[in-house]
Amino acid sequence: MDEGVASSTMGKIFRDVHGLPDETQREPKHPNRQFPLRVSKLTQISEFQLPSVRVCAVSGWQGEISPTIIRKPVWDLPNIPRQQYKRNVLRQVVVELRYNPVLRIDNDVSVFQDQIRVRFPRYDVADQQTVDIRRDSVGLLPHMAVRTQRRHTFADDQYTVSLTRESLRIYTENHTNHSDLADVTSLAGGSLNDEYRVNLTRIGIRYVNHIEPLQVGKLLNRDDISVSDLITADFLHTPHTSIRNCQFTYELNSDFEDREGSMTVRWGQISNAFVLDVDRYIENPQNIDELSKCVTQLTGDIFSVFYSATTSMLKDYLDARIPNHD
Repeated sequence: MDEGVASSTMGKIFRDVHGLPDETQREPKHPNRQFPLRVSKLTQISEFQLPSVRVCAVSGWQGEISPTIIRKPVWDLPNIPRQQYKRNVLRQVVVELRYNPVLRIDNDVSVFQDQIRVRFPRYDVADQQTVDIRRDSVGLLPHMAVRTQRRHTFADDQYTVSLTRESLRIYTENHTNHSDLADVTSLAGGSLNDEYRVNLTRIGIRYVNHIEPLQVGKLLNRDDISVSDLITADFLHTPHTSIRNCQFTYELNSDFEDREGSMTVRWGQISNAFVLDVDRYIENPQNIDELSKCVTQLTGDIFSVFYSATTSMLKDYLDARIPNHD
């Protein structure tokens, strides 16, 4: 989407900030020189539809125009008060802190363990091989690199904390509320920084929702519920086909204008379920001492997407309020 122009009606989540080339912000011209841009190829502008996103793909431009700056579209989330439901449809929640490598972590985690052992009494360690696949500078030939990392694992009955020389990862399949997640992140991240004084390069939080109409129908005592009853139409756009008879996936990534970081949203219908996968992250965060506050902000943004994507029927299911369908 770096060459495109996007706008959205998805609860005003995704906002166009630049328009087509004649509406873009232009670099001021040098007072004594002209900087025309000439492209011999005829511009091809095509429109196509994604869920709630109109994309105009601009592949070229004919004639002379002044140099332009086309900013990436940005997220514009609705202001949704956070709510906590009695149940959720989450398959997994992951918090990850990345930092520049700390070699001492491979062989010495005793102080770190002491600080978190009351909450996470179980411990294990294993050497794991990872494969990095990268393409060359022209994007043609892949390069594969195999490396071994030592992974220290600390756990209780709800969370697993994994520590390597390059990352701290908190994982759960039994998410209860954002406050507890913020407390766990603050404990693990604070202990990490106290002992190793890490230089954070990224903090990210990922919520993966798995919504099954059959499961919802059982609780609501209905056998006629489909995914279109649970997910708003903006997330169910399938051109020239029935939603009941297809599988589809979409991905949308962009930055924020009024706050740090970016967000990637992946959604689609896979088998008999609808998956909503939201990854909210900040590159090079400034202050590791405010992890709890950061988690609260990032999970709030994730909730805004979830709230906008789901219907009142699904919210009734999450809150165990059985609607009257007489």
